[in-house]
Amino acid sequence: MQDSNVEIQNKRVDSAVALTKGVLGVVPFAGGALAELIGSVVPNQRLDRIAAFLTELEKRLKKVEVEKLNHNKFALDLFEDGMYQAVRILSEDRNKYLANFLKQTIDVDADSYSIKKKLLGILQELTDKDIEILKSISKMYYQATARKYSTRSVSYGQYDKLSDEEKNEYEHLRVDFGLHIANLQRLNLVHVKTTDIDPEWDDSHIDSDTGLPEVDDCNLTKIGELLLSNIGADDC
Repeated sequence: MQDSNVEIQNKRVDSAVALTKGVLGVVPFAGGALAELIGSVVPNQRLDRIAAFLTELEKRLKKVEVEKLNHNKFALDLFEDGMYQAVRILSEDRNKYLANFLKQTIDVDADSYSIKKKLLGILQELTDKDIEILKSISKMYYQATARKYSTRSVSYGQYDKLSDEEKNEYEHLRVDFGLHIANLQRLNLVHVKTTDIDPEWDDSHIDSDTGLPEVDDCNLTKIGELLLSNIGADDC
């Protein structure tokens, strides 16, 4: 039984490597190291996600860039990190973001490697909606973004008429936008200006939807701008 499982696993890894080569052509880095990576990271039927990502990457890489990638240990390390992310991608835009990012790492050197590594790690911690909101703040500023993504409040009477399931969904929607802003702030992608504290009213600065400090304004940091530039957000 154990030999049978090993054989199945090997076939799955071989298929993944063949798939990678089929998308990018005869690429040296699609050999043993990548096979080991795919075999340990990709569960069950997620090979199609790698194929979708590699298709986007192939659109962006010239043959000479693939050769550069194969001979650049820093770029290869970032490519490996990208493969870990690729198996979890759920959207076409996300494939484009990751492919755009990795294309810009082809000539990465020891000096720029560290910041690229950190930015790629930040990208992994963002949902597609996080990125969507970050892009919106960049283009429309915070107030317009808040109006677009915040959930409209309901009256007490309307709330009482909701079923338990509807109330639960509504409570999730209430915190949704604030939670995205909090995540962007945690990752140092935005600078948040909160409401000043009123000494005569302890909770005056608290957002009733989230229970967090109420946000008056929000702007991208240089890190946020750099991330959007690296993922080619304007092209997606």
